[in-house]
Amino acid sequence: MAQDEVISDDLKIYETVRLLAEYSWVYNFCVTKIFTSNVLENIPYEWKAHLQDLRFEEMNKVPFGFIKSDWPQSLQSFVKTCLTMAEARFMTHRVNINPSVNVTIPPSIQRGMAPKKIHEVNQLAELLGIICKEVCCNRVVDVGSGLGYLGQVLHNNFGIQVIGIEREKALCLSAKERSLKGECSSNMHHITMKLTDNKEEFGKLLGNLPPQVDCECRRKSFSKLSDDSNGVVLCGLHCCGDLGPNLMKEFLQHRQIIAVICVGCCYHLMSSDESSGKSCFKNFPLSQKYKKIFQIAKKHHPDWEPSQYGLRLGAQETRARWFNETEEDHHGHTKHLAYRAILEAFIENGIVWKKKRRRVARKNQFSTFRDYAFAIADGFSCSDQERQLLVEKLVLSYDLYSSKFPLVEAFTMFQVLFQPLWEWLVVHDRVCFLEESGVAVFVQPVFDEAISPRNLAIIAKKKVS
Repeated sequence: MAQDEVISDDLKIYETVRLLAEYSWVYNFCVTKIFTSNVLENIPYEWKAHLQDLRFEEMNKVPFGFIKSDWPQSLQSFVKTCLTMAEARFMTHRVNINPSVNVTIPPSIQRGMAPKKIHEVNQLAELLGIICKEVCCNRVVDVGSGLGYLGQVLHNNFGIQVIGIEREKALCLSAKERSLKGECSSNMHHITMKLTDNKEEFGKLLGNLPPQVDCECRRKSFSKLSDDSNGVVLCGLHCCGDLGPNLMKEFLQHRQIIAVICVGCCYHLMSSDESSGKSCFKNFPLSQKYKKIFQIAKKHHPDWEPSQYGLRLGAQETRARWFNETEEDHHGHTKHLAYRAILEAFIENGIVWKKKRRRVARKNQFSTFRDYAFAIADGFSCSDQERQLLVEKLVLSYDLYSSKFPLVEAFTMFQVLFQPLWEWLVVHDRVCFLEESGVAVFVQPVFDEAISPRNLAIIAKKKVS
């Protein structure tokens, strides 16, 4: 038995991996191939009628624990297991908020910021203020700093010196221009650099930090460190792909970095490990704990590997957005997914189609499939008569697959149930990686997930000897 190979503390991780391996058909495919890959045929026959009878308002509540008593026992057990495994993702670990740490964003800094960005910057700046106060540090290195919104808010509220690192030179230049137009640009620096596995370049940066200068904002600083202190807090807001793991490796590599706060995203963009010859990732799993559990799982599910499709699901919307979906939203999603899947089937039959623009159809062209078909036919170089014939062929494809439409949203509901499982595996693996290195680490849901779904901040602090 595989359970005998896993210690009790790790059993829930293994059970999660086993569930993902046994039901890989829920996520392990390109979404536009949902019809051509016969994905919906994997749904157990005895489940289908019950799923089709679900009202949309009932479907919305399933990821929150709604289960119908007349469902087959196997369906009830499946949903209950998913809910149990998802608990870790939605557990709340709150920092003790200090009333004196209160962030405000003046209009001059809010300029150009979308409401979502204002929410994220406000919440993360407050958390950074708390952590900087705890570790007595008044310098932050913001990796992936973009236009420097976070740095401006940190400096304006706490007088913290912020060194923004951004790989895009144009963004770096724009951030400098933006800071000069703000209330105070002192102690704010923007550097063009890409954070990679190469530790030397980042080490040189830490060894040549710009000196802190006196300014009105800095007089607000709660740190009692001297000006020549080189300790830093490292942070990253929505670190894409490998950036999150690289941030944590830099934190462990350099004594100068005393704390790190990392909010990850786009887990599916982590680079693959080409040396292995398999569909593995360089930075997942990271921890020895997860590497061992994955090895045990593969003994019993040899065809299973962490896949890009699974990691992509982990980076999608959470159940919070799903809960508020209206009937119109569900119908719109069904059409959007199903119509694209029919086009995929059409192309797989040997039809050459050239995409002329990023969005092949506007929202109003999804009202009927014929409207959508005409929008698609516009992508073919042919006469009007040939274009009309293509539309009719597409409509025939619609007739072939339309009977599958009623199961599309129920299937999407399964993916909503699996989303937190994938996300928590990634986040918890990173937590274990840091713990194995002997640092104090915890996870904080720092944003409202209905506003910003990637809301889990990994916070680690080096222990003071």
